[in-house]
Amino acid sequence: MTKRILVVDDEPQLVKLLALLFKKWGFEVETALNGAEAIEVVERVPLDGMTLGIRMPRMNGYEVIRYLRRTDRKIPVIIVSGWVQALNKDDEQDNFLMSNVQALFPKPVISDELKPAVDRWFGPP
Repeated sequence: MTKRILVVDDEPQLVKLLALLFKKWGFEVETALNGAEAIEVVERVPLDGMTLGIRMPRMNGYEVIRYLRRTDRKIPVIIVSGWVQALNKDDEQDNFLMSNVQALFPKPVISDELKPAVDRWFGPP
């Protein structure tokens, strides 16, 4: 059975790019343009992994991670965000995020760097 990945970001072009990349790697792909849409997908279909932006409208990445942990969903999460480099290890919210995700990648993400993390945390499609 093919694994299903959810790509979440408020930049439609990045969502399309990552979706194409995951499909090329053999995954089924769901997409969402904000955290609220992501939660709708999480409630609707089983997922094997998720890429997630941090700063998004309606519901940000921090809130999505809190929801996943509160509802005991064990979905591996890789952050892809322009805010990765600005994360502060002394900030409680950023520390929470870093301790609840498997990997962090700054935008623009490079597929050759992303692929090993996908293989490690999401497994083969």
